[in-house]
Amino acid sequence: MRKFFFTSIAVVAVFFVFTAVSANAATLQISPSTGTQLVVSVFTVTLLLDTESAGADGVDVHYLRYDPAFLEVQGTTITSGTLFPNTNTNAVNAQTGTIDFSQVSSGGSQFTGQGALATIQFKALKAGTTNLTLDFTPNATTDTNVSSFGSDVLASVTNAQFTITAGQPPPDGGGGGGGGGGGGGGSSPQQVAISNIKTENIDAKTTKISWTTDQPTKGEVQYGATQQTLKDSVLTTITNATTHEVVLSNLTPQTTYYFQIIGTGSENQKTTTAIQTFITGEAGTPTPTFPDGTLVKSKQASTVYVIEKNKKRKIASEAVFLSRGFKWSAIIVITQQQIDAIPDGAPLTDTTINTVDEAFPQASSVSIKQSQKDNQVRVTLSWVNPTDANIIKVALFRSDTRCSKGDVITSRDTTRADPITYEDTLPKEGEYFYSISQINKQGKESMRVTQWSNASGKMVAYITKFAAQDRDCDGLANEREKLYGINPDNSDTDGDSFLDGIEVEFGYDPRAPKKKLWDRTFAERFKGRILFAPHFNGEAYYVHMEDAKAYYLNRPQDAFNIMRTLGVGITNADLAKIPKYDDSKKTQGDKKLQDRLAGKILLQVESLGEAWYVEPRTKERYFLGRPQDAFNIMRSLATGVSNEDLIKFALKF
Repeated sequence: MRKFFFTSIAVVAVFFVFTAVSANAATLQISPSTGTQLVVSVFTVTLLLDTESAGADGVDVHYLRYDPAFLEVQGTTITSGTLFPNTNTNAVNAQTGTIDFSQVSSGGSQFTGQGALATIQFKALKAGTTNLTLDFTPNATTDTNVSSFGSDVLASVTNAQFTITAGQPPPDGGGGGGGGGGGGGGSSPQQVAISNIKTENIDAKTTKISWTTDQPTKGEVQYGATQQTLKDSVLTTITNATTHEVVLSNLTPQTTYYFQIIGTGSENQKTTTAIQTFITGEAGTPTPTFPDGTLVKSKQASTVYVIEKNKKRKIASEAVFLSRGFKWSAIIVITQQQIDAIPDGAPLTDTTINTVDEAFPQASSVSIKQSQKDNQVRVTLSWVNPTDANIIKVALFRSDTRCSKGDVITSRDTTRADPITYEDTLPKEGEYFYSISQINKQGKESMRVTQWSNASGKMVAYITKFAAQDRDCDGLANEREKLYGINPDNSDTDGDSFLDGIEVEFGYDPRAPKKKLWDRTFAERFKGRILFAPHFNGEAYYVHMEDAKAYYLNRPQDAFNIMRTLGVGITNADLAKIPKYDDSKKTQGDKKLQDRLAGKILLQVESLGEAWYVEPRTKERYFLGRPQDAFNIMRSLATGVSNEDLIKFALKF
């Protein structure tokens, strides 16, 4: 597609390389780092994370290497800790002796401090000396790393070496006596110490309890509305860890609850805390939050609202609704109480032109010249019409306000291939702005247009669907400029005469002249995956298998529509060859078919068009039922990415 703003400058494609600026601080340690084990014995090592003072968004262990001739991991995964809520990767390759593991935060939260990232059980296979090593390069995000605001803050790792000796482990509790002496009783296990007990009310019916232990333990919380009912309700942590967290739900608001914590160590030694209490919060109707552009209504009323800046704007009529390009299928039904809890904004009463959020082929070779005569200014505009057969007309707009398209002053059909010229006469004082917009055969006009100034003869604005939330009118919404780390009041951050939004749309970095932003090689590694941006509003994207572009999964209906739009058909017979993730019987599956369809969305064409997602790492299929189901599944399987990694993708909205 030809773009007019590339006709006068040669753009050099230079790949953007991010340099971390955060000071390295965190450490990752394999504990114990040394020891002697007997052949056939099973022992546990712990990955201990210490972030020092840094807040960590997530950790990648890529890879932990062991020698499969000496050691065998018990199971196909390792045991996740609870430092981060989302475990994105957990895989053991017994043939190569590698462990791949990653966890990320959610909702913009971070972990700061020390704790057990994961535990691994090894079985010793033969005598000799063997090592456990972490692949690690400082400031690199492709191996083992600790992410903090998009930078690798991992300063060092501690590897481990074990000596394996022949023989059998002593019987439980046996300690051998020396010489002719009798058998000893063995040393007593270390008692579990429980500390840092905290309670936090998430809402009126939900409370989080967290605590730490001085050694990896399994945790248990017993709770109830009376001390006598403590053991009626029990929640446990299923992993051995030193930091623990459970969430108690379905509680009664404004009620005193009693609880105690039980910690069980690796040798089954137990510690029970004294009984403590917490009080749940007051019941109420929380103010719901929705992304800008969300359409909502209640069951009881027909009024539809659009959410903008956390306020609801009443849509005055059906004509206004349709003129804005809204779709009835996108309306979310919520309770009247939730509607009432959202602050009111100004109602939407005006209709707009029938626009589409698409960058139609643009006019090119735009030129603006002016001359003065008496008290007037003559402005001569010229351009070359786009040659796309679907574009039938161009319209020239004039405005006395930057970022506003203003009024149509002329329109021309696109049958002429030679340059079009138009002369405009203006008052001598003041600055005026011109935009050339394209209209297709369906009568729709491109919302994305550039704006030129008669005073400078240069491009000064890029008007898109974000215009109402785009202070500098560079084509990027104020909030989205945060993703790129640029100023929402500066339309040309790098001063290269290209507006920031135009540079982003065509894959260039708005922070540095002539630097490529998109990294197709990097994006190819994530094809078929769901991306999760914990530091940018928790946004989620699906990376398409064909073009490696990242498609925004905004609301549940958006996720559902994308799934079906990008899906490929599959027969019932072939679908049955791909195991379901929740099938307890776990069919063997067709490996070649699974490899070929990994990461794709499948549409069951011989049935009712049911949609399935094949997770690219496990090669198992997930059913995408209703819009909310699809939305929840896509987010639950997401891979966390930093802002700097996210902008390496071509983002599609």
